[in-house]
Amino acid sequence: MNDKILIAGHHFSMSEATRADIEGMAEKLLKHHPHIVRIRFEAESSTLRSGERAYTVKGMVEIRGPDLAASSTTDNLYKSIHEVVSKLERMLNEKAHMREDKRHHPHRVEIPAVLPKAPD
Repeated sequence: MNDKILIAGHHFSMSEATRADIEGMAEKLLKHHPHIVRIRFEAESSTLRSGERAYTVKGMVEIRGPDLAASSTTDNLYKSIHEVVSKLERMLNEKAHMREDKRHHPHRVEIPAVLPKAPD
């Protein structure tokens, strides 16, 4: 088990197969993005008024800068997990491309002060 991946289940007992599925997807995120500090998944089960079960999965990725968070609520636990992972993957790719775009297209900086010239 990777110490960068935290998995929690609320209001139900999570099976080993579910934990293995989440860990496998989180490992893929860690391989593609080396700047990740920690990934946290929280799954929660609730019963709707109609008697159906709803599963809410929240995923948080801690990276340098602001953390990324995504959540999904469906009637299938695995579907919620896959939706959250795809959302987080899109966010990480977007963040990587923004960093790349800044590097390749720098902006000029205007300093509102008179700077002294260096002596020759």
